[in-house]
Amino acid sequence: MTQNFSDFIEEKRAWYKTVEKVYCPILNQYVIFNSKGFYHLRYDSHGKRRDVREQKYKIGLLPLVIPVIQLEPVSK
Repeated sequence: MTQNFSDFIEEKRAWYKTVEKVYCPILNQYVIFNSKGFYHLRYDSHGKRRDVREQKYKIGLLPLVIPVIQLEPVSK
C-alpha cells in the first residue's frame, strides 16, 4: 500500500527526533539534528516549500547521512 505524503513526513520526523546529535570526527564536534534542520529539508532558504519529490528524496536519504557524518578522516 502506498503511504501518503503526510504519513511519510510524520514517520520520518519521529525518526529524526530520535537522532538528536551525531559526533563528526572531521569537524571535531557534534552535528545537531533539530527542527531547524528538518525544516530545511522541506523548505528552501527563501522559505518556499520544496517540491514533494525533492522532499521525499532528501528525507529518504537521512538514514545514510549518519554513517557519513561519523566517518573518520582519511590520512594521506
